[in-house]
Amino acid sequence: MLNGGGAERLARGALAGTVAWWVMDQTLQTFYDRQSAVTRHRESEARNGVPALEVLAEELAASAGRPLSEEERESGGTILQWTTGIGAGVIYAVLRDQLPGSGTGRGLGYGAVYSLLVDEGLIPLLGLAPGPGAFPWQTHARGFVGHLVFGMVAEAVLEALETRR
Repeated sequence: MLNGGGAERLARGALAGTVAWWVMDQTLQTFYDRQSAVTRHRESEARNGVPALEVLAEELAASAGRPLSEEERESGGTILQWTTGIGAGVIYAVLRDQLPGSGTGRGLGYGAVYSLLVDEGLIPLLGLAPGPGAFPWQTHARGFVGHLVFGMVAEAVLEALETRR
């Protein structure tokens, strides 16, 4: 890696985002699996059975004049999820020194703000999912906790990488 420069920071952020996304995904799945069938059904109905990043994959492909099969849409959504997670890690690594707080608190703050801005704001504004009122409260709580986990893990990975330098 380069001597602590921008490229090294981006690489550390990408690694932190990858690890944090994986842990967040496991956390979200664990909570989802424990939700009632009624809550899962209400959530699925709200998004017409299609997660927001699969909608985005479909829209991107359509803008290129290529409709997607269901399998391609799901794969595209997965690719966009990982890209988003890695990108969020890079953004955190770049902004980290300017964010208030330190350590885990700073990571939790980043996760909370990201959840509110992206999940609750940007995704509905882009028309990738209905507004927050369409979903049961459990969906919001699960997403918020997942983003807190993301921020905590991203911070822990970045701290560990800095300690190794």
